[in-house]
Amino acid sequence: IDKLGDISSSATEEGPEPGIVYLQRLRRAQTDKKYWAELLESLPNLKDSDEISETYQILCDTNNVTALKALLESSLKGSEDNQQDVLVIISRTKPEIVWKFFRKNYDKYYQTYGKSLFTMSFILQTVTEQLNSNDMYNDVKSFFKNNDPGTGQPGLTAGLEQIAENIRWKKNHRHKCRNFFFTYARKHAKGKN
Repeated sequence: IDKLGDISSSATEEGPEPGIVYLQRLRRAQTDKKYWAELLESLPNLKDSDEISETYQILCDTNNVTALKALLESSLKGSEDNQQDVLVIISRTKPEIVWKFFRKNYDKYYQTYGKSLFTMSFILQTVTEQLNSNDMYNDVKSFFKNNDPGTGQPGLTAGLEQIAENIRWKKNHRHKCRNFFFTYARKHAKGKN
């Protein structure tokens, strides 16, 4: 067993349970920066697509912004599927990091996907649809005044519409959610006394 997969506390006669090993690797990567870096360095040597995908999933599950940026950089050296997977996974929780990275590396993405019928559209929608501020909306619009979205125009349009919807939702529901959580917290705190 290699040093990254050497977690045998949940081993059965057939070997370790795959789900348990994944969770153990995830927990270790979240708490051990050296192990996280080893996983990142191991990516180019992995051959099995499931193992590559699982490793990217583990690496993406961090709040460390520097680590996420390193992972995004590393993904550019991976397969097209891995590049897209990393954008999708990180954009769910850190959309501004993904947008800024994508914007900075737009030429590389455009060169690879700009003429692809569906992929560029998917990527543009992925990197924009989770954004939720007027500043980000304006940044996306202004960026594409000077940069051709190629075949990604439908994804860009959908992404901009979703940003506008996210802004409207926040405006209409932020106070309701805030009040709900404060009310819940007060009731919960009273129940403990």
